Amino acid sequence: MAAATWLRRRARDEAYSVEQPLEQGVAGFDDEIGDSVTRHEFRFARKVAQQYSNSELLDRIKEENYAEAVLFATTRRTAVSAFAAIVDEVESKPPETTVSAEHIEKSRQNARQRVQDALNHRSKPLMAHVLSPVFDVLREAHNELQGGSSGNPPRAYAGYRYAGHFAETAADAADELAYLLENAAN
Repeated sequence: MAAATWLRRRARDEAYSVEQPLEQGVAGFDDEIGDSVTRHEFRFARKVAQQYSNSELLDRIKEENYAEAVLFATTRRTAVSAFAAIVDEVESKPPETTVSAEHIEKSRQNARQRVQDALNHRSKPLMAHVLSPVFDVLREAHNELQGGSSGNPPRAYAGYRYAGHFAETAADAADELAYLLENAAN
């Protein structure tokens, strides 16, 4: 319970710093980000961050299902950190609007490598659980490319980019969880 609560607080603090875009979506930004890769990446990140909400985590803690709560808290911490990184990019860089087959392929390979690195970083079952939202995003990105002329290559590119961010953040959250659990045991 202590580990889940700590991770919840850390995610809550980080979510507070990006509360406006989390609540308002793209309307939370001063500048219009248009129909860009950046917008699609932001939407992926926001959707996952909202799926792993603080209230859902509190429900799991109240139910005293601490193993599930700590896994959910680790995924929430990952989702909020990845969302905050995307918000920072949106606020600090001009929206990315161009995409090429080469960009998509590099982003896809990068996402796959980061996911594989995260899976190898800690216990595979733990990391597979924490990375579960990213598998859905990767599937969506793949489906966009399979859609042919009805597909959306910028959205696919954004999905792969987000998956890479999320996987990198997942390794950090797993390290934080391991640290908390090791210290609780001592």
